[in-house]
Amino acid sequence: MNEQEIDNAINMVNRNSIYVKLAGFIMDKFPLFTREEAMKHIKYLIEEKNYKPKDILDGLADTYLERKSIMKEIEMSCVSKSSEDKIEIPLKTTKQKVGKEEIKRLLKLIGGLTLTVGLLISAHKVVRDINTRDFNKEVDTDIGVLASETNSVFTENKGNIIEQNSFEVGRNSLNGEKIIAYDNHGIANDIINICIKDINLFDVVMYNTYFNMPTERLVNFEEVFAIVKNHFAQDEAFAPLNERLSTCKNALTYIYKFVKAQGGYNKGEEIYYKVGYDIEVYSNLSNGYNGLTSESQKRIDDLISRYQKLQNQLYRDYGKKIEELATIQRGANNGY
Repeated sequence: MNEQEIDNAINMVNRNSIYVKLAGFIMDKFPLFTREEAMKHIKYLIEEKNYKPKDILDGLADTYLERKSIMKEIEMSCVSKSSEDKIEIPLKTTKQKVGKEEIKRLLKLIGGLTLTVGLLISAHKVVRDINTRDFNKEVDTDIGVLASETNSVFTENKGNIIEQNSFEVGRNSLNGEKIIAYDNHGIANDIINICIKDINLFDVVMYNTYFNMPTERLVNFEEVFAIVKNHFAQDEAFAPLNERLSTCKNALTYIYKFVKAQGGYNKGEEIYYKVGYDIEVYSNLSNGYNGLTSESQKRIDDLISRYQKLQNQLYRDYGKKIEELATIQRGANNGY
């Protein structure tokens, strides 16, 4: 960085008082940030990423800021080497020049820390991913407990809904893989019974059911959905859910509308409209998915992929409630 570039950088940091107000705003949201750090992030977002102050106030930069907050937490948890130089350059709320030598030293230090911080972020991501997988597995187990009858072997063995309602009918002569048949009425009844415990668990249990099917997912899920939907239509206790599902011709329509509602599509995406048309065509075909063109199938596959990505969000939102109900179910099984 030459002398002119350093001057420009210093002037850019100090020139706009709006940074101070925005820094205070994000410090309220992310308390780990010092004022200096908050100012740095505001500067980057506005000058490098072209965010407007209103964008930041509306929360559009929260994903970036949350990531930086995690980085800060990692750095705070690490033990600093006693030989490391610590350089702190206070950014004043009033216009004041920062020494060029201090800037140069800071840039040199940042360059030396880049690899270390990158490794720390990677390590944190691995730990977070493991924790997420463990948590999701626990939620999956608890849903299986909720689906089981009191004093059922599945309450102890923690079989999921599909395991409790499927059976082997043979082996594939070509590869030896198991041929699995589903008791779709049993699956639907388990979903209904969980919803009797808490109607708000419908979406997370439907998700859990779909992705636990090892084969022939969509065709079986369609049958399960039809059974559940028909039951809800005849039970006033499920009126709010029935009102939503009554607009869904089939399970794929339900998945599409649910993914849209969860922000899985940007309305500016061309595929957003095309996949809606694909589902209309699918709804009128006797052979469903297999009757679609290859391009339509790809868009349906993309929809299912977007559906699958909602797991962490769904399990985080409903995991605590599922755990509470599963604990009660286990207690009932043990005669508490």
